[in-house]
Formats: sequence, structure tokens, C-alpha cells
Amino acid sequence: MVLIDPRATHNFIDGDFMDNMGLKTKGFEGFRVSNNNEKLTLVYQIVERFGVRLESYILRERFYVYPLNGHPHIILGVQW
Repeated sequence: MVLIDPRATHNFIDGDFMDNMGLKTKGFEGFRVSNNNEKLTLVYQIVERFGVRLESYILRERFYVYPLNGHPHIILGVQW
């Protein structure tokens, strides 16, 4: 499940979904992300290039690992 959110500043992928897909991550210094409850969560892992199929188009982008609790699996922000 993919959510397209023009208010999101980055692309995000759910940590459990990433683990289930067997994706490799890379650590970085991190930044904090605010959710709807204005709670800040530290994001410090990245999936460098992951392909997402949107009908006949395959988008290969960088995704930051964020706990989305499986709904959705991926958020596409303004980066794509």
C-alpha cells in the first residue's frame, strides 16, 4: 500500500515492511520527523534505492525508514 502525500518532505518506508522485503539499510546522522500528533521520531536509517511500481511506471528512489505500523507501507513525499 502506497500513500502519496504532497505535505511529506521525504519518501518513507515502514521498518517492518522493509525487513520483510529483505532490504538493506544504511545509517546516517538522522533527523527528526513530526507526525500528526506532533510527536517527534528520530529517523536514522535509509534505503538507498528501492523500486515502487505505480501501474506501468517504476519509481526508484531513496526511502527513509520510519515506523508506519504497516498502514501504509510506503509514503511518497514531494521528493518523487
